[in-house]
Amino acid sequence: MAFQRKEILFPEARMRYLILLFVTIMTCSPVCAAHAGAIKEETFQRLDNIREEKKKQLLEYLERISKNAGAIATDELMLEFFHIKRKYYRLKKSSPPPAELKRLISDLKNGVRRHYIQNYLSFYDILFVDKDGDIFHTIRRQGDYHKNIFEGKLAKTTLAQQLRHYPNKTFVDYEYYSVSDEPSAFLVEPVMKDGRLAGWFVLQCSINKINNMFTEETGLGATGEVFLVNRQQYMLTESRFSKESSILNLHMSHKNIDAKFKERSGHKIVTDYRGFRALTSFAVCHIGSSEW
Repeated sequence: MAFQRKEILFPEARMRYLILLFVTIMTCSPVCAAHAGAIKEETFQRLDNIREEKKKQLLEYLERISKNAGAIATDELMLEFFHIKRKYYRLKKSSPPPAELKRLISDLKNGVRRHYIQNYLSFYDILFVDKDGDIFHTIRRQGDYHKNIFEGKLAKTTLAQQLRHYPNKTFVDYEYYSVSDEPSAFLVEPVMKDGRLAGWFVLQCSINKINNMFTEETGLGATGEVFLVNRQQYMLTESRFSKESSILNLHMSHKNIDAKFKERSGHKIVTDYRGFRALTSFAVCHIGSSEW
């Protein structure tokens, strides 16, 4: 996914004026031309500084939630609940559980919810999934609660495909997740029992926290913005200039974005997604097996 910083979006009339002015300055004297070049380089440097600051914030956030997700693999309370609740879910399929057991499970659920609020609130939800795909518990109890991730609409998600084919991978990139009706990414932590896979903790990440990092407009002036783009050329954050949501909706120019992924970092003057000429500063970030 491409991490992009861009600025100076000019309406066509203003851009034509700028070009004429620039050519006039260049033809007046070499000193003027050199000065214009220095202004452009100064602008690129300013863009680089803002881009690197946003990149630093993003990577620090991703490192924090990655460590937070990894901690669940050794969280005794969560592991104990995983195994107990999984057995209880299977028992309910074959016969009604005793009232005393139901009360015990209810108390455990309340304890896990409090534990989630205290320790895992960085995540929108946590799914408890057994190796056969049964989502036997979630914190929010939304539409995926007590469903099977390998069946129906859920089976078509990247999350389901990754759990089935790559059970030890830990990051599923942002895509639209119909259950919560928003773009979501997932950090996956396998759960082992007697050396064998018992299932997974699936920690759901909302896009909101990342998007909020990019809404800060300090230093951007009236025409600048910072945004993320994935390998499929879709914007991952909201456009400053669009009234409609651009997250996973706004498809960027393949030629423009693909070139940035190939070059990895640098500067370009391009026609942007609104049809305006723009100075851009860009860099690629590795996120698990994905790139932004």
